[in-house]
Amino acid sequence: MRIVSSRAVLCIVLFSVAFLSLLSFDLYGMTNTYIEDFSTKQYCDTLNTTAWWDTIAGELKLHELTYEIVGTYDTPGLAWGIYVSGDYAFIADVQEGLHIIDISDPTNPILLGTIDTNGNARDVYVDGDYAFVADDIPGLKVIDISNPAVPDLQGYLDLSESRGICVSGDYAYISDMLDGLRIIDISNPASPSLTATYNTPETSWGVDVDGDYAYVGDGLSGLQIVDISDPTSPTLAGSYDTPSHALAVQISGNYAYVADWASGLQVIDISDPTNPSLAGSYDTPGYALGLFVDGDYAYIADELAGGLQIIDISDPTNPTPIDYCDTPDAARSVHVSGKYAYVADCASGLQ
Repeated sequence: MRIVSSRAVLCIVLFSVAFLSLLSFDLYGMTNTYIEDFSTKQYCDTLNTTAWWDTIAGELKLHELTYEIVGTYDTPGLAWGIYVSGDYAFIADVQEGLHIIDISDPTNPILLGTIDTNGNARDVYVDGDYAFVADDIPGLKVIDISNPAVPDLQGYLDLSESRGICVSGDYAYISDMLDGLRIIDISNPASPSLTATYNTPETSWGVDVDGDYAYVGDGLSGLQIVDISDPTSPTLAGSYDTPSHALAVQISGNYAYVADWASGLQVIDISDPTNPSLAGSYDTPGYALGLFVDGDYAYIADELAGGLQIIDISDPTNPTPIDYCDTPDAARSVHVSGKYAYVADCASGLQ
């Protein structure tokens, strides 16, 4: 057996300790650090690097996101409502009915099909093979879009002044300017029938449904929350009087986001639908008519001065403007899909 001297063992231990110290700390306790230098592009892999090498600040940054119009299709009347599903944008055009636009290439939208609804098409909601159109005074139109190039009227129901529409299950919920919330049985799309009406205090413009509640943008009376757990007997659950005219509404989590005309975006806490309260707000530069919530952002169709406004709502109590994109005419409504926002821009059509 080979004997190792104590002096040799001591040397090995001291060398090991010194080596490990160099990996993390020097002998005086100083941290060894390496700072990346971005003040030069000498070592930048230009083929594979998509970030911004800010050589002035000496930092690596993400490129700033810019918002710009990449495609347009001018509908013949006034583009008022919009719904995007797959490769198609469905436009409710006030004078000219429903227009179906192929947006598989968003930079080159192409008209695919159209149908005159014979009323004033204000809003549209797509569910499966059907497009449900709030057609103003004629009421509800149900259109078969299984072949988008040849849309076909399947059923209709005469109402008063239908403005907004949302579909959930076997029911279509319509905000009617004269009669408030209308609940329509659409289990047979060819023969829709009125199930119930809840007459709101003012003029109903927009509606969204979440669970057992319908949230109605009711003009001067603000947000009206209607219990629809029994669709045949809707009842008022709660309300919140917004500063201006409550128009479009969208629910996301515990919050109702309201396009409140002259008061911009209003964020209402609805964690208790019987006792809604203001969480936050942001007054847009124009008149907020439509909105779409997608993740941490609210996209506002801001008529006249505003165009498309992008608001950070990651903290709903403190909505913060991010940027905007001016549109040619008066932005009425917006739908976001993927990395594109589709705007119904009144006289300038789809942007």
